[in-house]
Amino acid sequence: MLLVEDDPDMREPLQLLLEDAGYRVIVAEDGAAALTAMGSLRPDAVVTDWSMPVMDGVALCRRMRQEARLATVPVVLMSASSQPPGVAWWDVFLPKPVSIDQVEQALHTLLGSSNDGRVGEQGDTGDEQ
Repeated sequence: MLLVEDDPDMREPLQLLLEDAGYRVIVAEDGAAALTAMGSLRPDAVVTDWSMPVMDGVALCRRMRQEARLATVPVVLMSASSQPPGVAWWDVFLPKPVSIDQVEQALHTLLGSSNDGRVGEQGDTGDEQ
């Protein structure tokens, strides 16, 4: 899973909580950094903030939907503002403040129970030989 959040006070606790819940988490500080990271990986899901410098979350979602390799990656968009108007390039919108339970529920709904990005779940190669 790719977590995209520019505010370290939000990013670091959310990353730790998601990792504690069993998710493998890669972080990026803005949409441009997220796209760079996705050049070498295709995450199971993206959890992104809307308001960020360089490239915001809505622009990130739009760019992902325009790239065939990333077009079907589920996206959770979070914001302290109301849901952005226009085309919803994301799958789930969560108003901030969000709880880890809300994020986990959204991910579970989007990913289902198989290969949902959790360590040790079906599809995880882990350290097995």
